[in-house]
Amino acid sequence: MKEKKRTYILAAILVVVACTVISMRLHFDHYNELLPGESLWRLIYNIKVENAPKGSKVNIAFPQSTSRAQIIKETFVRSGWAIDIVSHSRNKNREATAVVIAENSNISFTAQFDIQMDAKKQFTPEQKKLAVEMRATYLSEKNGILLNHPTIKILAKKIKHDAKIKKEIAEKVFNYCSEKIDKGDADESDDVLPTLKTKKGSCIGIARTMVSLCRVLKIPSRLVTGFIIEPKYGLKPHSWVELYIEKTWIPYDPYFGYQEATPHNYLPVTYGKPDIVRVSKTENWKIQFFIERIQDSYAPTKSLMTITDLTRMGIGTRTILSIILLLPLAALITIVFRNIIGIQTFGTFSPCLLALSFVYADWRTGLLTIVLVFAIGLLLRTLLKNLKLLVIARLGVMLSIVVLCMVLSVSILDYFQLTPGENAVLLPIVVITMLIESFHVTWEEDGVRYALKLSLNTLIVAMCCYLIISWQYLGYLAIVFPEGQLFIIAGMLIIGRYAGYRLTEWLRFRDLIKE
Repeated sequence: MKEKKRTYILAAILVVVACTVISMRLHFDHYNELLPGESLWRLIYNIKVENAPKGSKVNIAFPQSTSRAQIIKETFVRSGWAIDIVSHSRNKNREATAVVIAENSNISFTAQFDIQMDAKKQFTPEQKKLAVEMRATYLSEKNGILLNHPTIKILAKKIKHDAKIKKEIAEKVFNYCSEKIDKGDADESDDVLPTLKTKKGSCIGIARTMVSLCRVLKIPSRLVTGFIIEPKYGLKPHSWVELYIEKTWIPYDPYFGYQEATPHNYLPVTYGKPDIVRVSKTENWKIQFFIERIQDSYAPTKSLMTITDLTRMGIGTRTILSIILLLPLAALITIVFRNIIGIQTFGTFSPCLLALSFVYADWRTGLLTIVLVFAIGLLLRTLLKNLKLLVIARLGVMLSIVVLCMVLSVSILDYFQLTPGENAVLLPIVVITMLIESFHVTWEEDGVRYALKLSLNTLIVAMCCYLIISWQYLGYLAIVFPEGQLFIIAGMLIIGRYAGYRLTEWLRFRDLIKE
């Protein structure tokens, strides 16, 4: 009874300490919100099409890094098509051309970009010598830009009046487009003439109007389409203008009234084109954009709380630490299954390690790879039995075989276009090796039926762990509140003192328990 009482007291102390530290951190973070700093965002493309004919193409523009917004990580997940990413040095566009490789199937593509933004950095316009052919391109009539229509020519001449230098001309054109043309929503016209006729247009319509007027007045200009990074559901692209004046590309946003500079949260994606995703037929295409704030990195302060503030670290370090911090939670879930529910598995940590590997990989290809590697490894382990090797040497051979099988599986998946991303098969090789060894030993000692039962239990527990810890918000909470591990330790202590019937034993011995 003394040990049990001590355990509960220790668990209570851990809970109190965790609550106290979290309360202090919340107060500390509230104070830090007033400080300037950087912010981390996640931009997501979600593109789907049903019954797409084989050979269909779609062009997808990807965001560009700027002096105040850096693309620190990007992930692509595709199904049913091949993608080729090309960067164009002349117009700075970075695009992917996707070709459907499956006949009349449901196609999907997801792109995820982690963006680090710094509001403290000053805006620095791009200085670049413009080649002759590019100058001609930015003074030509294309992509909805009108130059030869009488309405455009007359209006341009009227706006210019006595202005002679390009900067004055650009200012007059900007004032006209931002003050004389009303802002409309996405349903307004994107074309120049309707925008001028109704004196109301969408951001694309107003930006095209400014580009048309500037090109008529011999100022090289281009349309820029991108995103305004802010928390908003149903994110829509936004268009603005860049003018080439005095060997410098200077931004103007006539829609929101920004002149010669744009806010730090403007993220350019494509230059010269109004659409980020371009498809030939739009009947069955579903294109969505999402933006979410991951977390903030504030200016460091001299406080003991800074030691436990993991958000001050770089994104790469935080990603690794979030994996480590989720491991105890997965172990707690496994302990609940073993000690409370009564489901036996191969080892205590095998299910949680498998679950963590699925969190940062693709669970479908990962599961397929595990089945293939496990089957081949088990066959070869049976053959190694006849060699009578020592345990360490046998495990070394099995590890090498598992590595070769996993590499071969990845190659097969890539050959059949089944690998959706670079983390498609990020699996614990040593764990799989030990699972094969444990399965073979259990097979010999307790029979194949019991070995299969333990394998199924291990897979079920691993999938349950995956469903819980794959919630992205948990990784975020683990970094922001690392002291939450004390709650997990307290839970393990309490479960460790449980000596009653397990759930499966209640079902098996329910008649005896009633008596």
